[in-house]
Amino acid sequence: MKGLRTMKRIKINDDVFWNDPNDNISSGYYKVIKIINDDVSLISNKVGETEVFNFELITC
Repeated sequence: MKGLRTMKRIKINDDVFWNDPNDNISSGYYKVIKIINDDVSLISNKVGETEVFNFELITC
């Protein structure tokens, strides 16, 4: 599971930027749709994309 670093508390419906460390294809802004413990689910803000990503939250 890839990590999403945060320096502030995030909450559902926040827009966050994720920089894909592997190929940069998935980099962009995402909306937080679910937070359970340290697992965060994001959905792309790009029009027409519905793929949901799950990340482990890493607090800075």
